[in-house]
Amino acid sequence: MINAGSIGMPLHFGKVPGFLTERMGNMGEAIVESILLNYGKSELLSRMSDPNWFQ
Repeated sequence: MINAGSIGMPLHFGKVPGFLTERMGNMGEAIVESILLNYGKSELLSRMSDPNWFQ
């Protein structure tokens, strides 16, 4: 039997470590560059404007 429920997970109000900020920035840049090279500007804009893809 599967138990289902809910849990409250509050937001963390601390500071993001610098190494993580840099790492995520580099990864985002690589993703954008890859989409541009493979699909072009219109597909990048289409994906960025899609809330399901962007999240």
